[in-house]
Amino acid sequence: MVMEDDVHIKRWMHAVCSQLIIILFCCPAGVPAAPPAWQFVQLSDLHMASPESQQDLRAVLADLKSLAPSPDFLLVTGDVTDMGTAAEFRLYKQIMDSSGFAYHTLLGNHDSRWSGLQTTQIEALLGAPVQFAFAHKNTQIIGLNSALPLEAWGDVDLAQINWLRQQLGAAPMDAIRIVALHHPPRFPQSSYLSDNPDFYALLDSFRVALCLNGHGHSSKAWTMNGLALQMAPAVMKQRGYVRVTVDGDFTLIENRTVAAGTIAKRKVAAKPGNRPSLEVLSVHPGAALEIGLEAAPEFLSAQPLWELSRNNGPWIPVAVDSAMVADTLALWPLGWNQVAIRCQTSPGHYVQHSRDFILEGPSCHVLWSRGIQGRIQAAPLLLDGRLYLASGDGRLLALHPGSGDIIWERPLQGGIIKGFSQGGGSLFTATARGVVSRHDAQQGVVLWQRALPAAITAAPRWADSDLYVGTGDGAMYCLDANDGRVRWRFAAGEHIQAQPVCYDGILFFGSWDRHFYALDAQTGKLVWNRELASSRYFAPATPAPAAADGRVIFVRAAPAPGLASVFACSAGSGAALWSGDISSHYAAPLICNGRVILGGLAGLLYAVDLQTGGKLWQVETGSELFDSSPVAVGDEVFIATIKGAIWRVDMRDGRVLGRYQAGPGLLFATLCVDENAIYAADVSGNVVAIAYH
Repeated sequence: MVMEDDVHIKRWMHAVCSQLIIILFCCPAGVPAAPPAWQFVQLSDLHMASPESQQDLRAVLADLKSLAPSPDFLLVTGDVTDMGTAAEFRLYKQIMDSSGFAYHTLLGNHDSRWSGLQTTQIEALLGAPVQFAFAHKNTQIIGLNSALPLEAWGDVDLAQINWLRQQLGAAPMDAIRIVALHHPPRFPQSSYLSDNPDFYALLDSFRVALCLNGHGHSSKAWTMNGLALQMAPAVMKQRGYVRVTVDGDFTLIENRTVAAGTIAKRKVAAKPGNRPSLEVLSVHPGAALEIGLEAAPEFLSAQPLWELSRNNGPWIPVAVDSAMVADTLALWPLGWNQVAIRCQTSPGHYVQHSRDFILEGPSCHVLWSRGIQGRIQAAPLLLDGRLYLASGDGRLLALHPGSGDIIWERPLQGGIIKGFSQGGGSLFTATARGVVSRHDAQQGVVLWQRALPAAITAAPRWADSDLYVGTGDGAMYCLDANDGRVRWRFAAGEHIQAQPVCYDGILFFGSWDRHFYALDAQTGKLVWNRELASSRYFAPATPAPAAADGRVIFVRAAPAPGLASVFACSAGSGAALWSGDISSHYAAPLICNGRVILGGLAGLLYAVDLQTGGKLWQVETGSELFDSSPVAVGDEVFIATIKGAIWRVDMRDGRVLGRYQAGPGLLFATLCVDENAIYAADVSGNVVAIAYH
């Protein structure tokens, strides 16, 4: 007689044996079964604003519901809005929440470039962080926030690099690692992201399998040092997306559109092996600039396409002879330079390495350089023999201008974007948390502090006993500079991004509501205003204005060549005096010696006559003149391109007096210059002092 318990035991043993047979016959000895393949989808560049953009997103989401199998989640890599407004973020969240898909959101330049919101406010609107790491099945997904406040370019700062190192190190060694961000790293055609070697070293050392990005509104695939990179097509207008299938040994990447289905496929190794080897070993300036390489023998023997880039400039073909590249020394400026060398081993496959070096001469030498481990977008300040810096991670620092040694460092209530200025022997800070402070310059002690209800991107303007502060919610405040009390408040329609100017009892500023304003500086009453654009894109809001000789000069971004971008108006009445097509969208105008100095996106530095607007001279700098504005010392003007090239020009005739390089980082902060030295700070937190003669 068989007992009931015996029957259950026999059935259990039969099931176990069946499973063992499957494992023995289907898997190599000692190797666990690979997890089943699974999928996720990358969306990018939604630009939520118009009814058409909403229709595009809904069409893509409907298409995703037809996929089999259904994606486990959606990864949205930035530019989810068009202008970074709260209404656009709410609309995006409403549509995504109703889709039924789990999703994770990163920010892009359109989400931060024009926005008066700080990151914590955006995260509150979305109900989720915009920087994240999570494990899903056998894969680690890491999302980085490369969006820079007020800028089109991107950056992965030191804080994120340290966080990325922790996340990559915490994952199991056999995990598949995927990193995503909005701006494409080392895109072969151009640079959208600050070139931080520590970031790329981490991706290499932890064998990251895939880096997903957007920004380019195009389906692009390339590899760099063995890392597979993938740019997604845009949801807006293209109705495109990327489907990623993660399998045990490979990752299948499909570029798809709603109309055409799959338009391209590629397979990449899920767990890449050793990276290809290339290193710039030495840079020696002599009769020519000699660059020594160490590369894998197959690169040197196969003679692939070799290219060189000077300070993140265009790639130019070069010859490699006995692991050496020679370049024309005269093409390199004095100062802190970076040379990058890459070879294309096959179409779309690159190996790249860079190296910094200093080039000096009788007229220029580098005094010092220092990394302060925080983004710098606000101009350094010189006051009473000290150099002051305010960082994006919320610190105020005093440095010795001759050595770069840190004298003291003080924490701030929030990070600094552009909100840093001086006046009356004090320092003023205005943070992304909306906190305005006056500091004693000698010790950095807070003399008073005032919390305002919105984020602040603009530098305050000191004028005698008044301090003028514009905020992200469109308000202009006049504070008592002695104690921080609010004297008056004026409500404009949108974010006030740039520093105002006070002239002849009138306060001038632009707003993203498309208007340029003139207020009574004592009462805050409107004197006059001018609406200058039909679209917020072209508002007179990005740079600070300038005023002199009874007139105010201000700039807007022009929608097309040939349209006015620089305006001169009567300071008292707002009557138009002249306008010009100068393409000076972001650099603040400088008025000096009867001239208006302007920097343009096309890389041209201009001087025009203050009275008539007639062009006096122009200088070609070779790269965009973006937020870094011209500075005058005597009859000379200094300005920096976004790629760190510093130009020194005679203000009277445009004659170039010197050209220097401040390093490889993206430079948004206006230079600080005195009679002896130039102080430049880039967005990665690198500060350099260059003595010029």
